[in-house]
Amino acid sequence: MARQFGSSAIYRPPNSSSKLVPVIVAGVCLVAAVAIVISATSGPTKDTQVKTLIVEKPPEIEMVDVLIPVQNLDTGAEFMPDMFRVERRPKVGLSSRTVTSFQQIQGQFAKGPINAEQPMNADVVTRVKPINVISANIPEGFRAVTIPVDAKTSVEGWAKAGARVDVAWTGIRNGKPTIVTIVYNAKVLSADRNANNNPNEGAGAPSTVTLLVVDEDAAKIQLAMTAGSLSLQLRGDSDRQVAIDPNKPAVVTMDSIFKDNAAPSEKKKRGVIKVKRPDGGYDEMFLGEDGRLEPN
Repeated sequence: MARQFGSSAIYRPPNSSSKLVPVIVAGVCLVAAVAIVISATSGPTKDTQVKTLIVEKPPEIEMVDVLIPVQNLDTGAEFMPDMFRVERRPKVGLSSRTVTSFQQIQGQFAKGPINAEQPMNADVVTRVKPINVISANIPEGFRAVTIPVDAKTSVEGWAKAGARVDVAWTGIRNGKPTIVTIVYNAKVLSADRNANNNPNEGAGAPSTVTLLVVDEDAAKIQLAMTAGSLSLQLRGDSDRQVAIDPNKPAVVTMDSIFKDNAAPSEKKKRGVIKVKRPDGGYDEMFLGEDGRLEPN
């Protein structure tokens, strides 16, 4: 007993490090859990970000059937199935008048010359067999009329098929040289029987030109040729304006050209009047053609 209480053995407290291990492990787990939460909520970093490439699907091109002539066709040719083939072509760029099947033109005729390998257009199709390229292009109510021309009256030959012109008459009217525009915006159908708007450059000016006009204008042209000469005035491609009042055509005479420079003695007097001056004298005045008083 004395040894037990009086023993020299040293007292050793319990090992504290063994108690800290669970605490450290718990702390590490907590830190790891927090890191995982932060990583999940903050998204990928700059280094780990994944780029998404979006590839758009190109729009589909709508294709349609198109009727194609396999040979050149002359004016008046009756359409036959072996003259054509059907091709699939993009709808974009095609005219709304494009023919898509032979059934659309069966039993009909070529209104004018048709080139091979070009999509058929309803504008070159007619139900009536045309006699020639000119008659095929004369609408109802219109007439084709031919006038003689030369290098000057045909504007050096530039008045060719497809051009637009005015028709001017030159002659003697009321005893005076006069020029009157009798027809506006007429279409040239042919020049020297050439209905092609690209004739040979070296062909020179035509001797005749055929115009497309309404029936009344055709009568004007034919009558005017009996009492004077006709000339053509070429219009611009986009100019479709007509006279302000076609029933009152502009008349140009020598008097109208030189009216501003005519001497008083040359002007027609429409009565003479006397105007009293402040000094008691009188001045003689006459009433000119323009309605103004002028000194006599």
